[in-house]
Amino acid sequence: MRFVDLFNYYLAHNFALLVMAVGFLIMFLNPNSRLRWHSRLLIIDTGLLVLLSVFTTIEYCFEALKVTYPILYVAVIFGYSLRPVIIYTVILTFRKPDLKFNLILAIPIFVNLLMVMISPATHWIFYYGENNVFVRVIPWGFLPHVTAGFYLVYLGVLMVRLFHENDKTQAIAAVVILVANTTATCLETFDVAEDILNSTAMASILFYFAFMFTYFKKRDSLTGLQDRHTFYVDFTTHQHHVTALVGFDLNGLKRINDSQGHASGDLALKTVGRIFLAYTSKNLRFYRLGGDEFEAICVDMNEEAIKEKLHDLSEAIKRSGYNCSYGYAMRLPDEPVDDLLRRADEAMYSCKRGYYRAHPRPEER
Repeated sequence: MRFVDLFNYYLAHNFALLVMAVGFLIMFLNPNSRLRWHSRLLIIDTGLLVLLSVFTTIEYCFEALKVTYPILYVAVIFGYSLRPVIIYTVILTFRKPDLKFNLILAIPIFVNLLMVMISPATHWIFYYGENNVFVRVIPWGFLPHVTAGFYLVYLGVLMVRLFHENDKTQAIAAVVILVANTTATCLETFDVAEDILNSTAMASILFYFAFMFTYFKKRDSLTGLQDRHTFYVDFTTHQHHVTALVGFDLNGLKRINDSQGHASGDLALKTVGRIFLAYTSKNLRFYRLGGDEFEAICVDMNEEAIKEKLHDLSEAIKRSGYNCSYGYAMRLPDEPVDDLLRRADEAMYSCKRGYYRAHPRPEER
């Protein structure tokens, strides 16, 4: 087997993957600061995919020979081991860092790795017979595919959880990645197509990175809520269904900053922001306009439903140890956003004045 033949085969079957990998690396050189966790995982995935493509090429080229070379076993071991790891790494980009849980989730990878590594001696998973013929041992020969399938199923479960958490934009991204990689895995498993999983996974990485860059671009970096610009865009998009705006203001933020430091003030904003995210739905959308000012767009909600939701939300914030003043304004026919926003803020500041009358600032006592 000449090196030039190996190289030509590699380029012919992996040129698209290499182009996408280079494209991703160029984007990675100037990453968004909020994408550091995702970027590191995706750069690892990119490296694993390029490595997998190399071993896949070695596997296909050396299988054409009549003699079984040791490097062929090495290539298959790496191929069977890396595929589940790649899907696992993609899963981590959808989860918050959690070392203990991530190690538990990785147990099938370690079991698969052990079984595959000892297979050349035990013939439990695969081996090469006469004339270098590949033999997959039934049923254990499908263990690497089952392991990869397990992580694809978990990705589906994660997608459902994202839907329940009302983070539908990330859920849609998970659906695209899940469908694409499941299809590619099935086509390769049943020998319908060759060398498509690597390129499909690389395309998924590019898609997800671009998606997350856009996703975070329109979100407030501290709270994760959508920003002022997105507020106006969403109001315009849903203007025929907007029934009210609700203004929120975190009470006592200046006191927290002055007495406990700005880190404590940021913690207060993040805590309230997480509560707003938990209450976000298709009918109630929250935004951070700046500082301690938040706004919510009510879509197709009547006043009774708004009052009920605001009561529950206020109690949840109080349980967190903080307090927010809020006020809402029901929209008049064809009322512009700025007029509605002004009326909602007036109602909120009226509530805030009442709060400080009952809880005077230290300098006012």
